[in-house]
Amino acid sequence: MTQQASRGSVTAVLATTAELNADTQLLLRLLRQWLFGMRNGDPEFWQTAWNDLAVRYGTPRARRALVAVERFYKVLADGACRTLSIRPVQCGFLGIDEGVMLLLLRRAGAGDDIGAVETAAGLVHSHAAADLADAARQLHGAFGEPADTAGASFVAGGWLSQERNPPSSSYH
Repeated sequence: MTQQASRGSVTAVLATTAELNADTQLLLRLLRQWLFGMRNGDPEFWQTAWNDLAVRYGTPRARRALVAVERFYKVLADGACRTLSIRPVQCGFLGIDEGVMLLLLRRAGAGDDIGAVETAAGLVHSHAAADLADAARQLHGAFGEPADTAGASFVAGGWLSQERNPPSSSYH
């Protein structure tokens, strides 16, 4: 049986972190470091996250990013509908929940409020979806400031390091 796939490249599954551009790799690493620091009560993860951000973006922007990450994870923790699967910090593969988070950030940053809330509902209970979408918008803003061309490419959806072949139009 053959069925037509109608998904666009926005929802295409990423297999490896190497497919992400440098800014998105940094954001994913930051999200992983922050969560592992929280789970393990280990401030070393947070220090590494801070160092990576401060070197790349400078102290004021790094502070905004960490405030946004804290808010994002607080809403996630308070409203989670299940245990989220996050891969280890140095893992070269992208987990399904991490892919959903990146899609949420992309939609929120692009101003797709309905899409962001719908995506957030895959991670948190419906009562927390709007709050998570707002936290994602704040986090995206910390990475996608208009004056920064790399951030602007993240806003525009340029989160892949290179163009991918379109997904197959059918599957068996």
